[in-house]
Amino acid sequence: MAAVRSPAAPWAAAAASASPRPQALREFDNGMGGFVDRGRAYAITLDGDRCTPMPWVNVIANADFGFLVSAEGGGYAWSLNSQQNPLTPWPNDPVSDTPHEVLYLHDEDSGELGAPRR
Repeated sequence: MAAVRSPAAPWAAAAASASPRPQALREFDNGMGGFVDRGRAYAITLDGDRCTPMPWVNVIANADFGFLVSAEGGGYAWSLNSQQNPLTPWPNDPVSDTPHEVLYLHDEDSGELGAPRR
């Protein structure tokens, strides 16, 4: 079995050396975020260790499945009904944001394993 490097190692170096992304023109820009795509989306840019001033989550759902993901990486998934059919634990803790799921990316060509992180 091949040795696996630290999960975030392959992408951590690339992220640190990447040039800043150009920011689209934002309406009602508050220095941290603003509306883009003619008001159909809201974009937030966090540099370094900067966090949103208040908890920020996005809910993505349809009639059969849904999930919630926070700016800090926490989240929760459900099937059909978020209260009756949880797929992952919901800590309901307003102070901490403990992730219960982790996404790992595997590069089939290089064999590198990594995980996105802030």
